Amino acid sequence: ASAAKEILNALMENAEQTAEQVMEAKGLEQKSDSGEIDAWVDQVMNENPEVVADIKAGKDKGVQFLMGQVMKLSRGSANPPLVMQALQKKLNS
Repeated sequence: ASAAKEILNALMENAEQTAEQVMEAKGLEQKSDSGEIDAWVDQVMNENPEVVADIKAGKDKGVQFLMGQVMKLSRGSANPPLVMQALQKKLNS
């Protein structure tokens, strides 16, 4: 939502650009590369071992925390469903 607002504001300032051009110029495109997402997930899990341990002990609230940390690390560009899939896969292995 915030990316869409930023794109719309940029388009209102400069109508000569397309939404896609603004998105690319500002780096707002959503990342769906599984390698990149896995790297973010790995980094967040390594930085938060206590949360990972809590999740593995049955406290599921930590999953949303890890999800938020991945989104923060990716500056909101990671594809949320793919992040959740990667988290679940790594937490269940």
